Parts: sequence; C-alpha cells; structure tokens
Amino acid sequence: MLTKITGLAGALATLMAIVTAFMPMEGLNVALGLLALGMIAGISIADDMMARIGIATLALPVAGAAMVAVPAVGTQLGAMLSGFGLVAAGAFGVAATIRMVTRAIATLKGLAGGASS
Repeated sequence: MLTKITGLAGALATLMAIVTAFMPMEGLNVALGLLALGMIAGISIADDMMARIGIATLALPVAGAAMVAVPAVGTQLGAMLSGFGLVAAGAFGVAATIRMVTRAIATLKGLAGGASS
C-alpha cells in the first residue's frame, strides 16, 4: 500500500511540474507542493537509487537555469527542470533522513547488545 501511495505522489509531482511550467497557477504555492510530493515519494526510495537522486538534486536546477537561453520554450523547460529539482530535493531529504535514523537505531541496538554480554 505504501509503494502505491509513494508512486502516486511521484506521478502527481511529475505531472504538476510539467503542467505548472506551461500554465502557471497564481493562487497555488507550486514549490511547496512539489517539495511535499517529493518528500512523500522519497519514503520508498531504494538504497541503490540514493546516489542518482542526490545527483539529480544538484543537476536539475543547474540544467533548468541553463535552459532559459533556449528560444521560445526555454523558460518553460527551465521551470519544468527546476520543478523536478524540487521534487528530487524533497525525495532525497526524506530518504537520507530515513537512512540516517535507521543506521543510528541499528548502531544503538548493537551497542546495547554488546554491553549486556
């Protein structure tokens, strides 16, 4: 069930980044929505995807800024890539936090198990 929810959040984030790049919505805080959907999607990221998401978090905003130079659709492409960068940042932040807490708990359990023997 959790993978369905996180997958749906990822799909909604992708759709929202594309649609709002071409049709800006004045009354909606798009950045917050993309970040929140990315955070939900980040709950179920596998360990082997962490490096890719981290690189995407850094590269997508840079690519978005570079796309502004493209005539006619550069602004929209830049907004879309920057939106994907926000999604990746939210996903990476939550996934990294989950990994750190999991490792800290495992370390504390190991320390507690070693002290009682």
